Amino acid sequence: MEPNEGDESVIVISDTELENDSEFSVLIVENPPEVVAGTSKEKSAEVVDEECGLAITYSKKGNVMPHARYDCMEQSFTRRENDTSEPVDNNLNFCEQCYCYICDKPVSKCEFWKVPSLCHCNAHNKSKYWKAHRDAALKGTLSMFNFNLVDIDAELRRGGELLQKFSLVLAVEYNKQ
Repeated sequence: MEPNEGDESVIVISDTELENDSEFSVLIVENPPEVVAGTSKEKSAEVVDEECGLAITYSKKGNVMPHARYDCMEQSFTRRENDTSEPVDNNLNFCEQCYCYICDKPVSKCEFWKVPSLCHCNAHNKSKYWKAHRDAALKGTLSMFNFNLVDIDAELRRGGELLQKFSLVLAVEYNKQ
């Protein structure tokens, strides 16, 4: 979402996973009066918001970066622990920068975004259910070797993909007999 001319907003991105369900890892402080009133040369003036415990020392217009669907500021998201039967509320909708939490791909390329009984559109990082599905998807075939996610690099992941393809070819050959 490109900001409108004259709009001034501050986006704060947390570097930690928050445990509180009602909190987001992205916070937009809309039109802080001290920043809006300043000229472009005064953007480095410090603004302190006691309510949030936040000090803004610099601000500028930003571009929307790729983000998990549950963090989208353009489309609202409803969190449920493990609802897979159908898309919940507005969760099916997404912006161009949203990616699937499970597949780790842009939403437009997720094959299971709205498939009943899978519904990746409802996935989020505050659910143990969805975290387990993400871990399993990221490990793929390598899950049979009990690797930790931190142990799996790009080469090992590629090896897992090749192993999966080989398993499918082998299964086809085995079933021909």
